[in-house]
Formats: sequence, structure tokens, C-alpha cells
Amino acid sequence: MTRKLRTFIAVEIPEEVKQAVSRAQGGFKASGLPFRWVNPKGMHLTLKFLGDVLQSDIDGVVQVMKECTAGFAPMTFTAKGFGAFPNFSKARVLWTGLAGDAAGLAKLASCLEQGLEPLGFEAENKRFSAHITLGRAKGRIDPKALLQAVEKAGSFETQKFTVDRIILFKSDLRPTGAVYTALAHASFGRNG
Repeated sequence: MTRKLRTFIAVEIPEEVKQAVSRAQGGFKASGLPFRWVNPKGMHLTLKFLGDVLQSDIDGVVQVMKECTAGFAPMTFTAKGFGAFPNFSKARVLWTGLAGDAAGLAKLASCLEQGLEPLGFEAENKRFSAHITLGRAKGRIDPKALLQAVEKAGSFETQKFTVDRIILFKSDLRPTGAVYTALAHASFGRNG
């Protein structure tokens, strides 16, 4: 039997940024809004969710990652502000955005989309939006209460951090939450 791995390509978030985001997340938790909160240890920035991938196809995915990152220099970002998908009125996901080289990150995500499509991975129909998920709605979210919580949180911005590689993660879904394991990485500009 061929083994499948649930995988995604992402940017790892530095520990000090995760801590700052976690503190902001704490303010939203205190509001009592019905979100399933993301464990700060697992916070990352997803570039492409691949889903279940045959173990035999991993090398092809890693090759595309290396081809895409070869043309990029390190990028600098801050986590900044709060938003919701699809919007605050119908919030399903609460997130903090990324300020910095958003255009560069969008180009990298587009390269991954285009490079992975010939390998059988369906291209996303939506525009790439760089964000770190704070929580996912467990039910209907009262828009007024959510906007009050965002207003109470005030302005939010972390220290700058540098992104110089992307990582292919395996995701194991467990009752206590997802556990992410790095399978491979591709560094910017250094892939031969």
C-alpha cells in the first residue's frame, strides 16, 4: 500500500513573533468569541496546501520548491493588524496580516502554484493573502462583538523578521490538534 502524507508548504514564523502573536490572540480569547484557537507552537504562513500526497511524489514537490526559491533574496516582514476571512461580517477565520515584501511573497506563491500544477496539484482560484491564522470559527461569530474585540486589541505590529527559506511540512491530525513535522526545505537563492 502506498503511503500518503497530508502536507503543505509554508514559511516558519520565528519564536519571538509567535509569542507576540500569541499575546494578541490572548486578548481575543478573553472576549469569549467562539473560535477554535491555533496553538502558537504551530503558527506558520501557508503558501500552498497540498493535501494528501503520495510519499513517492515528495521529491517532485521539493524540486519545484527549490526551483521557485532559487530566484529570491531574503524578505523582511512584520505581523501587523487583524482581519477575517471572508470578512468581519461572516468571519470564519481570524488572522493577523503580514506587512513587508508582500509582492515578493505573492510571486513566490504564484511560482509554487504554477510549478505544482503539472504534478497534479490543483491551482487555487483565490488571490494569495499572506496571513497567520489566530483562530477558526466554531459557530456563528457576532460581527459586532468581533469588531469590538478588534478595536479593543488596538494597533498590532511585531518586530521585523526575515524569511529566507520555505518548508514542506507533514501534518498529523490528532485529537489534541495538528502536529507539524518539517520534511524538507528550500533556501532562497541557494539551490544550485
